[in-house]
Amino acid sequence: MSIPPVFSFYIPGEDGCIGPDSFLWQMPLSGKSSGFLKKGQGEKSVRGPVLTVGDYFTAAETFLQKADGRMLFEAFSAMAGKGCGPIRAVDLFLEKHGAFYHPLRVKVVSETGRSVSFVLNGAVSEPGLALIEKEYQLLAGFEKRLSGVCTPRVFGAGVQTLETRKPENLNLKKRTLGFFLGEWFEEFREFHVSEAQGKRQIAVWESNGDVAHLSLERAQVIYEQVAYILTAHYNVHTGEQIFPWHHAAGDFVVNPLVKGLPVKLITVRGYQSLMEFDPATDPKENVLPALLFFFLNLTLRMRLDRLDGVGTPVFLEEPVLTATVHGFLRSLGDMSGQTSQASGSIKGLENIFAAFLAGFSQEQLLGILVNLIQAWPPNALEFSLAQAHLASHSSALHSLFKNV
Repeated sequence: MSIPPVFSFYIPGEDGCIGPDSFLWQMPLSGKSSGFLKKGQGEKSVRGPVLTVGDYFTAAETFLQKADGRMLFEAFSAMAGKGCGPIRAVDLFLEKHGAFYHPLRVKVVSETGRSVSFVLNGAVSEPGLALIEKEYQLLAGFEKRLSGVCTPRVFGAGVQTLETRKPENLNLKKRTLGFFLGEWFEEFREFHVSEAQGKRQIAVWESNGDVAHLSLERAQVIYEQVAYILTAHYNVHTGEQIFPWHHAAGDFVVNPLVKGLPVKLITVRGYQSLMEFDPATDPKENVLPALLFFFLNLTLRMRLDRLDGVGTPVFLEEPVLTATVHGFLRSLGDMSGQTSQASGSIKGLENIFAAFLAGFSQEQLLGILVNLIQAWPPNALEFSLAQAHLASHSSALHSLFKNV
């Protein structure tokens, strides 16, 4: 009979592992009662007893140990290869608090010393529970259709029931948590625009709370890759696209240690068309108008972030727009002839689209952008920010394409 692995629990920035005797074990999971994990965005729509950090760790361990830990072992074998041996230790790190999930980094070590890290996304709120199964299926689908080169592989999903107590009495209450296990992109970090030493830079967050800064000039390759990834997942025949996404939510991560600053997309909350197509129209006639809508929406949203991820909304500088255009066109070019792509194949699509957009005047582009943002939530701070920059944005777009 195999010996069960030893589970240990950590909070980045804290010395050593924590357990039931630690005050952090008893803290609310949202971290609102202390400075614990200050980057957290808090919990939404939580009902019932307060869920603690210890409750969450306990539920995660129970989930990973189901069926004698088969899911975790199969995931470990898939990533580490044959001969990895039985799992000896599992370390869980509570990395951050998101709007929907509380991601755990799961470090798995075998008896032979081989080590692989995974992400265990956990949902405890109503919005998170509504999303988690959908996201798991979307990521699994991308892995099959697009080889999963930009999004994480996923290895299993399910729910875990946990009994908790209200602080004021001894009544047990059941809470349902949702989990899915996925690939952890080692050395990849969340990034946001920041203001340091009187100028804008890109801040790359380390898990221990440290921050490294990149110049905006060096960071342009990051935005080009983000545009490339989103365009690669766009279906030119149906208009289906990854949406919503937002820089402020940390949807994309970068590896600052590798030349070229490779980028990955770690979450997919939705995949659908944002336009309605007339069923009486030839589908081929919809391709360019729908692609124009996708592209213009992409260029605006690419320039929106929040200072340090949670601060004041900002509209990024024009070089980000240039990088977005380059990434978008490069991705369209790579689609040509690749019928295995979710978007199908239209030969020379990047040139066709560039000529199509070049036929619009600056005033026409501005009019389309004005209509486009009317679909945005009217109370969003980003709406007013984008609206204030539409004229200069359309002018810059027109200049980029007028010589095509």
